[in-house]
Amino acid sequence: MRCAILAFLAGVCWLQTRAELLSPAYLACALAVALLLFALRKYAATLLAAAILGAAWSAWLAHIALAEALPREQEGRDVTVVGTVDSLPHEFDGGARFNLRVERVLTPEATVPSRIAISW
Repeated sequence: MRCAILAFLAGVCWLQTRAELLSPAYLACALAVALLLFALRKYAATLLAAAILGAAWSAWLAHIALAEALPREQEGRDVTVVGTVDSLPHEFDGGARFNLRVERVLTPEATVPSRIAISW
C-alpha cells in the first residue's frame, strides 16, 4: 500500500515537471490504461497504474483551476469591472495587491475570471 501511495505521488510530481498539461483526451486514455493495469493484479502493474492515476488526478485539478483564466486575447486591454474586495491588501516594495470578486463587467465583449488579483 505504501509503495502505491509513493507511486501516486511520483505521478503527481512527474506532472509538475511538464511544460504543458495533458489534454482531456489523454487523461481519459490514461484512466482507461490505469484501470486495465489494476485489473492485471500484478504488483508492478499496480504501481504503474497508481503513478498514472497520480498524474491524471493532478492534471484534472490543474484543468479545473485554470478553467477561468483570462483569455490571451484579453491580456493588455483595459477592462472596467465592478466587484467586492475579497482579501486584505498585501503591501510589497512596489505597491499593494488584493483580490477582487467580480460582480459585473462593464467593458463590452470582455470576459474576466470571477476572482482577480489587483495590483498597483
